[in-house]
Amino acid sequence: MKTEESYAHFALLTLFIASMGPLLFGYNTAIISGAILFLQESFSLTLLDKGMVVSIILLGAMAGAFASGTLTDRLGRRPGLIINGAIYLIGGYMSSIAGSLEFLLLARFILGIGVGITSQATPLYLSEIAPIRNRGAFVSVFQLSITIGILCAYFVGFGFAESKDWRAMFALSMIPAALLFVGMFFMVESPGYLMGRGRPDQALKVLKRLRKSIVWEEHRTDVHEANRAERFRLKALFGPPVRKVLFLGVFLSALQQVTGINTVIYYAPEILKMAEFTSAAAALLATVGIGIVNVIVTVVAVWILDKAGRRPLLLIGISGMVLSLSVLGSAFLYQNAWIDRIALIALMAYVGFFAISLGPITWVLIAEIFPLRMRAQGMAVAVFVNWGCNYLVSLTFLDLVNIIGSALTFFLYAVICVAAFLFTLFFIPETKGLTSEEIQKRLKRTPV
Repeated sequence: MKTEESYAHFALLTLFIASMGPLLFGYNTAIISGAILFLQESFSLTLLDKGMVVSIILLGAMAGAFASGTLTDRLGRRPGLIINGAIYLIGGYMSSIAGSLEFLLLARFILGIGVGITSQATPLYLSEIAPIRNRGAFVSVFQLSITIGILCAYFVGFGFAESKDWRAMFALSMIPAALLFVGMFFMVESPGYLMGRGRPDQALKVLKRLRKSIVWEEHRTDVHEANRAERFRLKALFGPPVRKVLFLGVFLSALQQVTGINTVIYYAPEILKMAEFTSAAAALLATVGIGIVNVIVTVVAVWILDKAGRRPLLLIGISGMVLSLSVLGSAFLYQNAWIDRIALIALMAYVGFFAISLGPITWVLIAEIFPLRMRAQGMAVAVFVNWGCNYLVSLTFLDLVNIIGSALTFFLYAVICVAAFLFTLFFIPETKGLTSEEIQKRLKRTPV
């Protein structure tokens, strides 16, 4: 019988501290939906100003993702997360004291840099501290924390709606930011990074804190990669041996966004008002319900991912997304008396199917498929593309609705989901329970 490693309690503490990053990712991207009405009163925002306040965090995230590979490769995963916490603290404080639109935009851009670094550094770190049999669950906590952060933002926005205190909404983000910044000083460097730097003795000490038992065979590939790490250059990402892996990581990251999820995260109240919800308050309350569904289903994904595998959940979840978007598009097309209830149920189903598939599994796969020597840089490229597509979808959604109508817009996203299903079916391998070496062997047989 194969012996497997199991995690120690310290690994769970490390997981909790590191998860403050994605919680802040979710909170800082979603809190603007609750604050924007009151910001408009404070700064007399035009329509263009509102768009800039909402979208500039995405531009910052692209910048952060671009820099994250070099940051986590040269300084290490743990220092990268410490710097990440400091950026969130600075951005949160600056947002809360902003006295002008320009200062607020700068603060939101800084927060975006933090979000971009989190998108690469946290799943990378979690994948390297996790035992192989729990790797999917550990990395899925990244997505779970994002959904919890989004839900917290919805509740905070609702809680401060009467007082209109947008400064308090932004300032609250400093609590988890401080926990991340201070907490990571007491955590460990990832054993994968230490192996990659030719420091197996230090890696072993770290593993003794993270594991109840150590199976050195599981780390043999990392030792082999460490001997080759000094020969890696960024241009090697685009060379024949690893170009296939980069293609899979980048394409999967793009599909996570272009299937339309952030149209719901950013514009759910507007979508529900299009579906004839009677008031803004009702639409906001329904949006909280969507956020709750997102969290609950992501918890289920964390629990079953290492049992069910990556491919089956992707195929089931994307199929459900196609069906949900088709129902949503049909509701807008036929405009019957039940459109509000049909739209809400379809949106909840769509978010739920995303939360069990493309939501968490994209982060798991891009953290698994890259070899150690190119993992940080490869993930940085994939995450940069992810944020670029996020920005593109967010920028074009309302224009699409105005040009082709709500029904055709959601049918378009359904067609893209069909493409995502076919991509998964033909190109994405199963990685559950495999070492890095075994994953690379399986990828070589992938028909790209």
